[in-house]
Amino acid sequence: ATNNGLTVKRCMPFLDAMTTGWILPLAATVRLEIKNDGRAVDAGWEFDRVMVSNHGAHQVAGNPKEPAPPCKFHNYWSIRTPPGWSSLFLPPLN
Repeated sequence: ATNNGLTVKRCMPFLDAMTTGWILPLAATVRLEIKNDGRAVDAGWEFDRVMVSNHGAHQVAGNPKEPAPPCKFHNYWSIRTPPGWSSLFLPPLN
């Protein structure tokens, strides 16, 4: 199949998904190094606060990767909405 010069820019649902809401970036660039076939992850950053840690076992009961806990990325943004409004946090849609 050929694309006839069409790109994702012509796909309105994709554009809607990418332009709705806000992207909340991490406060710093994080480097992840996967080791031992995915059994270990080293993280590094140049920032004065913790950017990555592990979830406690009590937070992820039934984790299929036990004993390795999932990584947790720390977000230092504060979100405020007017009274009566709410927020829905999702990963990027596309």
